[in-house]
Amino acid sequence: MFKFRRYHLKMIIIEAIFTILLVLMFQYIMGQRIYYDISQEPVKSDDTRTINGDSTYIQEMACEKDFLQGITVLAYSDTGEDGKLFVQIYDDKGEQLAEASQRIAEEGYTAILFDETIEGCREKNLKVVFRTDAMNQIILQGSEEDNVCVQFIYRMLDVRKYKLLVYLIGGILWIILSFFLVLLQLKTQKQEYIFLFLYFILGIMYMVIIPISATPDEGAHFMRIYGISEGAFVAECDVEKGTAGSELPDHLLQGFKSDKMKLPDLIEGKDLLLSKDKKFVSYSASALYSPFTYTAQVIGVTIGKIITNKVFLIAYCGRIAAWLVVGCILFLSIKYIPFGKNILMAISLLPMNMHESISLAGDSFTFAVTSAFISYVFYQRERKKESIFGWKDYAVLYILLFYVASCKIVYVPLCILAVLIPAERFGDRKKYIKVIIISVLEVILTSGIWMYISMNILNGSLGGKSQEQIVYVLENPLRYVAVVVNTTITYAEGFVKGMIGASLGWFSVSINFGIIAMIFINFVYICVQENNDCHDEKRGGKCGILMFASMSVVILIYTSLYVQWTELGSNIIHGIQGRYFIPILLPFILSMKYGKRTLGNSDYRKNDFMVSYLILLITNIFTLVSLLTYFII
Repeated sequence: MFKFRRYHLKMIIIEAIFTILLVLMFQYIMGQRIYYDISQEPVKSDDTRTINGDSTYIQEMACEKDFLQGITVLAYSDTGEDGKLFVQIYDDKGEQLAEASQRIAEEGYTAILFDETIEGCREKNLKVVFRTDAMNQIILQGSEEDNVCVQFIYRMLDVRKYKLLVYLIGGILWIILSFFLVLLQLKTQKQEYIFLFLYFILGIMYMVIIPISATPDEGAHFMRIYGISEGAFVAECDVEKGTAGSELPDHLLQGFKSDKMKLPDLIEGKDLLLSKDKKFVSYSASALYSPFTYTAQVIGVTIGKIITNKVFLIAYCGRIAAWLVVGCILFLSIKYIPFGKNILMAISLLPMNMHESISLAGDSFTFAVTSAFISYVFYQRERKKESIFGWKDYAVLYILLFYVASCKIVYVPLCILAVLIPAERFGDRKKYIKVIIISVLEVILTSGIWMYISMNILNGSLGGKSQEQIVYVLENPLRYVAVVVNTTITYAEGFVKGMIGASLGWFSVSINFGIIAMIFINFVYICVQENNDCHDEKRGGKCGILMFASMSVVILIYTSLYVQWTELGSNIIHGIQGRYFIPILLPFILSMKYGKRTLGNSDYRKNDFMVSYLILLITNIFTLVSLLTYFII
C-alpha cells in the first residue's frame, strides 16, 4: 500500500513553489511586448516629411504576405498635441483597400490598424497615402531609401487569448512532466534514463516551436548537407566572386527566411518542391566544415529525398536524424562515464544545447562526439582494468578519435585524453606505445588533410587573407596574447550567457535574465554536489592533462576566429560564440573534480538531485515559452 512520507510532502511543496514561479514568470514574459508580425524595419535617416491639412504623402510598398492588418509609422505631431493621422491603402489599379486613422503625439512608431484584414496582397505593390486634418501638422521620419519609416503589420495576435493559451499549455505540461519526472526518479536513479526522458520530451517541443532556418546559418548548413548528399564532399571555390559552394537545385532556399522565419511561414512553404534545374550556389559560412560533421544530417536528408521532393520535409528529416543520433550518443555517454553523470546531463540539457540539437548545424553532434570520447576514456580507465582491449574496444577508440579530429579542428587537442587509458589495458607497454603512435598518426592525418583542404577553400574565398593573419600572429606573439586577453575580458560574461542560451534563434530571442541565473545557479550546484566514485593518488598529472586539453581548445577557437573573420591588427577577436565552448565544459570541470577524495558517504543519497532535475525541466519550459512567443507569428 502507498505510504505518504515526508519526502512526498517535500516534493509537493517544491512543485507548488515552482508552479507559482511558473505563473509569475509567464506573466512577466508575456507582458513584455505586443505580438505583431511586421515587415522589415527601414534604416532611418535625418530626413523628414511634413504633412498638414493641405498636403498628403504617398509611398509605394511591396507586400510580402497574403494578409495585411495595418501599418506602423515613425511620426510625431509638430504642434505638441495629439494629431490625427489618416491612412489609406490602394492597390496598383487605384482601388482603395482599407482606411484607418490614429492619434499621434510623441515621436516613435505608432500602430494603425484597419477595421478589416486585407487579403490576397502577397507580392503586390500597394500605395500608402498619409494625410491629416486642417488643424494639425505631422512629421514623418525619413529612411535611407528616400521614403518614410513605415512597416506593414501582417498579423496581430490577441494577447489576452494567447496568454490564456500559454498558461494552460505551460501549466499542464509542467504538472504532467514534473509528475512523471518525480515518478521516474523514484523508480530508478540511473541518470541516463532521466536524461532520455527530458531530452526526448523537450527536444520534440524545441523541434515544433523553432521553425526550419530559424537557427544561425541553418540555410547555409542545409545547402552544405544537401551538397554532401549529392557527392560534393568538398565545396568548390569561386575565386573571382570570393566564395565557395556547389551545384544545387535552383531556389533550394526559397522558403527559408533566416531571422525572419516564423511558424506560419512553414504552412506557406509546405508545398515548395525541389527544382530539377541546378546552379552554383554559395554557402561560404558552412563550406569549411568537414562532411563528417554532418554525418547524421546527411543520412536524414538522403532518406528525405527518397520519400519526398518537398524542401521543408527533406530539411526536417535532416533535423530529426541529427536530434536522434545526438540523443543516442549522449545517452550512452552518460551511461558509461563512471563519474560526472549529472554534470554531463546538465550540460546536455542547457537551452543552448537543446536549441542546437534540433538544428541542422553540427555543433550539437560535435559536442556529443567529444562527450562520448571523454566518457569512453574514463570508462576504460576506471571500470575495465581487469580486462584487455578487444577488437570492439579498438574500433570504438579509433572511430571516436576520427570524429573528434574531423568534426571541428579546434577540438583536436581533446584527443590527447587518450593517454589517460592505462597501459595495462592494452596488455603490455609495447602495445600501448603502438596504439598511441597509431592514434597520433590517425589524428594528424584526419585533421591535417581537412585543414589543408579548408585552408585552400578559405584562401580562395577570402583572397589569401587567412595567410596574412597567420603570419601576423607568428610575427607578433605578444601582441596576439594581448588581443586574447582583451577579448576575454570584454566578452567573458557574454560567453557564459551564450553557453547557457541567453540569446537563441538568430540571437533575436532574448531569454529573461532570471531564467539564465536560475540555470547557472543550478548548474553550479550540480557540479559542486556531484560525488566522485574514484580516488586517484596521482590525480595531479591527469587533471593537468584535462586542463591542458581544454585550454588548448580555447586558444584554437580564438585563433581560428581571428584568422577567418577578424580584421588584420584588430585588438578584439570577432565571431566567437559562447556555444563554441560547450564541448570543453565537461573536461574543464572534471579537471577540478577528478580523483578527489569525497568527504562522507560516497554513495548518492536517494533523490539528491531531484530538485535539480525539476529545475532543468522548468527552465527549459520557460525558454520554450519565450521562443514560442517569438516564433508564433
